[in-house]
Amino acid sequence: MMSTSRVQRIALTIPVGQTTSLPLLAWQSYGSSAGIMIHSPASLPETVRIQVSPNGVNWNDLQDGNPLADVQVPAATKSLYYDRLVLAFAIRFVAAAAVGADRVFNITYQEIYN
Repeated sequence: MMSTSRVQRIALTIPVGQTTSLPLLAWQSYGSSAGIMIHSPASLPETVRIQVSPNGVNWNDLQDGNPLADVQVPAATKSLYYDRLVLAFAIRFVAAAAVGADRVFNITYQEIYN
């Protein structure tokens, strides 16, 4: 039997006046993919970092690089592929200040099924 796949999209939003998006649970959404792509909105004046959780309760700032630094979402109108985010139980986005309008990030991933 041959496997097939399709690209799926999920919107993850930081609501106006807030700093934090709702969590996106990997195992319920993109858990079977090799990675996810984050597409930032057209307007993104705030600095937004990515947080990960091992259990959906406790949150850590995602770090990478040498020296280590907090990982931020791509700049406005940019997209970036993240392969290691599939290892987190959940992810969320946290802005440095309350956002002036809804900040909607599109998350895409490849779903493979039989």
